[in-house]
Amino acid sequence: MYRDQDKVSQALANDPINRIQKVLQTQFEITDGQLSTWRNNIVAEINQAVIFAEESSFPSPEDLYQGVFMKQDI
Repeated sequence: MYRDQDKVSQALANDPINRIQKVLQTQFEITDGQLSTWRNNIVAEINQAVIFAEESSFPSPEDLYQGVFMKQDI
């Protein structure tokens, strides 16, 4: 086996997504249906962003560093 099963179980128990899901359900009474809807909306938004990125052309070389460095007047 690639990983020790105890370590995998421990990592899953400490998974922040699972932990916040439990908090939302217990403290804010969020239902499984609401979580599923949110998850589906998030996946759809990510898929749309990926499609947009794949269909977009690469920036011109002049724009390569635009917005990366702060302009400073010396």
